[in-house]
Amino acid sequence: MKNQDLNIDFERIKELISLFEQKKNSGEIKKYKEENTKKDFILPLFEALRWDVYSRIEKNSAKAKNPLLMNEKENLRGFD
Repeated sequence: MKNQDLNIDFERIKELISLFEQKKNSGEIKKYKEENTKKDFILPLFEALRWDVYSRIEKNSAKAKNPLLMNEKENLRGFD
C-alpha cells in the first residue's frame, strides 16, 4: 500500500509539527493543559490521518459485534 492510497494529509501533519515546535520554543507548551493539547494537536493529527474522531457511534466495538456483551449486567445476574 502506498502513502497516497491512505489519503493522509501530510501537509497538515507538517503544519502541526511546526505549530508544536513554535509553542515548545516559546515556552507556551508548558502552559498547555490536557484538553488544549487534545484540541490543538491530538485530534487534528488523527483527522490528518483520516480517523473519524468525532463519530459517537461505535460501529466496530466488541459490544456491537457480540450480543452477549451488550447486556453484561443481565448476563451476570445472580453473581452479585
